[in-house]
Amino acid sequence: MHWVHEKASYLRVVGCALVLYLLIFQIREIYLPVMESKEPAKSAEYEVCKYLQENHYEIAYTSFDKGNVITVLSQGAVRGAAVGSMESMDMCKWLSSTDWYVPNMPYHSRTAYVVPEEYLEAFERFRASHAENIWFETKIEYLYIYGSDYNLSCLWCQN
Repeated sequence: MHWVHEKASYLRVVGCALVLYLLIFQIREIYLPVMESKEPAKSAEYEVCKYLQENHYEIAYTSFDKGNVITVLSQGAVRGAAVGSMESMDMCKWLSSTDWYVPNMPYHSRTAYVVPEEYLEAFERFRASHAENIWFETKIEYLYIYGSDYNLSCLWCQN
């Protein structure tokens, strides 16, 4: 029975080490270069941020890996809120605030949906039930941008 406790302790240490490694990697590879440069590197994400700002979007729902990037590259002008699923637009439980999702956000508000190509099929299923309220705006490299006059995110949705 003693070996079970040792294995559990070992797994906790390995898990903590992995989380620490991922945190350091993300800070070193993503955030520090962005914060150190006077101008962000030209990228699809940067071009999306410019487009969203030029078209007066203040909130954009997107995948987990793009949410923070949009917020950082736009210097907070556009809030990139991550969704748990492109099919339901539910709240991503990691690094999100409940204030970013309906009902805590106004339902009647100009909203962008930034969809990476790999999530397009799931988003199209979501869009099918909201076809009259969501329109295609543009594609920037592998990122599709859709717009709406409604915030169709969902704080309490179940996947």
